[in-house]
Amino acid sequence: MHQAHCLQALQIALTANVPVLIWGEPGAGKTAAVNALAARLDWPMETVLASLREPSHFAGLPVVEGTSVRFAPADWARRLAGTERSICFFDEITTAAPSTQKALLRVVHERVVGDLALFLTANDLRPEDILTRGQQLAFPESVKSLLRGALGQVPGGF
Repeated sequence: MHQAHCLQALQIALTANVPVLIWGEPGAGKTAAVNALAARLDWPMETVLASLREPSHFAGLPVVEGTSVRFAPADWARRLAGTERSICFFDEITTAAPSTQKALLRVVHERVVGDLALFLTANDLRPEDILTRGQQLAFPESVKSLLRGALGQVPGGF
């Protein structure tokens, strides 16, 4: 497929909020292409090298608070969660440890990093917003699962 067609397909997928897997040899220009697309869309972009990360960078860094533990998201996740639209480019996944790949899979499929459901933070929602406007909000499936407790319980509850 011609590079222009690939970029067009990538843009369509990203604007539809569909995760995309880009496969190619090292040096083929994958990172440069995604950087160029982010610049063209004027979306912030984070490149996360999976090969240099540990599972806790995706599952959350354990933080002890009194008698409970919460899983704090990495800085890159917090930065992205604070934007309306953005691109997170996970690079070097095939060379990451299998345990890191498994932790990263949850981020890609469920949009959850640690205890952070990216939708809640990206939309600056507080508990009272859920109570007053919850019926009008289009929650992604990962947030519904989080609120049902399927992803574990948040210390202190909701």
